[in-house]
Amino acid sequence: MVYEVACAAIGDEVIRVFDHDPAAHTQFDIGESVFLGWNARDMLVFR
Repeated sequence: MVYEVACAAIGDEVIRVFDHDPAAHTQFDIGESVFLGWNARDMLVFR
């Protein structure tokens, strides 16, 4: 599953977050504020 997230802290830039195990996480409504966290080994950055 892929989420597009607007980040106010970086000027409302949009980042895409890939969730490889969505059944293991809480689902949120569109527009709801959330906190994102991850382990460094799980993070890949593409430009």
